[in-house]
Amino acid sequence: MKIVAILFANMLTLITLSAQMGTAPDFNVTDVNGNSFHLYEELDAGRPVILACMATWSEQCYSFHDQFFLEELYQDYGPEGTNQIRVLFYEGDANTTIHDLMGTSGNTIEDWIAGRTYPFVNETNIQIPLDTFATQGFPSVKIIRPSDYEIITDVSCAESTGEIKIYSITLLRCLKIREKYLVLIL
Repeated sequence: MKIVAILFANMLTLITLSAQMGTAPDFNVTDVNGNSFHLYEELDAGRPVILACMATWSEQCYSFHDQFFLEELYQDYGPEGTNQIRVLFYEGDANTTIHDLMGTSGNTIEDWIAGRTYPFVNETNIQIPLDTFATQGFPSVKIIRPSDYEIITDVSCAESTGEIKIYSITLLRCLKIREKYLVLIL
């Protein structure tokens, strides 16, 4: 009975992640440290991408950001963890400066970079289509599936960090399910 319950929970997780929000267009950006981030390259490597489009002046964005949830995901499942996902912070306001991200100017709530190890992109010429990745403004957190480049979860309308966490945990469950099946197959 326990096995049936586990299989049922896993199936629900897979069904939850099957909803699609459209194909994510490819982009190639450079983070504030000079490192390149190519969306389709990461997806082609089999890694889901969590793209957080935010604005340094938004209290709602900072409230989410200050929970350190993306950092926890990045530490556990990013390049220094299990290397299963990628997290990218994209500053969606072209007027934001590096000083805003560092919390040392007037167009910001706080220091956004301190204590975070995932990449931050801040461009004066916005390179990604915000009409796709920040459809309802900021904050916008999208999860992009590697198998077909589909945006499978759009938590832009989430009313709490807890909701965003639930969506992300669902993604990670699927990663763990994939690990289990790979182990069983091998």
